[in-house]
Amino acid sequence: MTIQKFIRFSGIALLVAGISTLLWWLGLAVFIPLEGIETGYLNLVKDGDWLWVNIIGLVATMLLPVGFFGLYLKQAKESGKLGFIGFLCAFFGSLLFMCIQYIETILWPIFTEHASGLLEHKGAMFTNTTFNTFYMLMGVLLALGFIILGISTMLSRVLPKWGALFMLIGGTAFSLAISIVIIRTIGIILLTVGLVWLGYAIWRDSDPGIAEAEDAKKRVAGLKN
Repeated sequence: MTIQKFIRFSGIALLVAGISTLLWWLGLAVFIPLEGIETGYLNLVKDGDWLWVNIIGLVATMLLPVGFFGLYLKQAKESGKLGFIGFLCAFFGSLLFMCIQYIETILWPIFTEHASGLLEHKGAMFTNTTFNTFYMLMGVLLALGFIILGISTMLSRVLPKWGALFMLIGGTAFSLAISIVIIRTIGIILLTVGLVWLGYAIWRDSDPGIAEAEDAKKRVAGLKN
């Protein structure tokens, strides 16, 4: 696969990641009951809809790093060092997000059967310093990635600035407002708009046929001038 084809594929990955993130969040709100959440996550994880809803979230987190790769490569020259720093933060933050989503999707249902105490309100999953540290690190890296990558994307002017702005605002709200549901919900909506917008632009602009047509238009415009 050529770099150009990979960048085009990454655009689709970013677009699908955005849609999947929104579907995952809506699925949690609609299908997962919140009764008893103050005492832990056991009731939520035992629900029959927990697995399929969170698999959608897991798919989103698997596609997000691929999308970030293409987002950076599409504008690597124009975004410079700022874009590279933003990419690193977003990429490693999304990898941590994927790891945590895997734990919640695959391992938590196993814990409910064999180690239910881990998911209680004061269980090890929520009181362990190492886990909490990496959970916070995930949020900080993602937020920094969305902010820096969003700013560098707007400055480079290769991709739609409004898509970058939506990604910046929505991604930051989603990453940092972990316990504030309404802010995180608004953040996910904005993030989805931004990722879909940017993903479509990457996919479209990486089409050889469209690129040749745009070059031809520029040459014609240059001759007229």
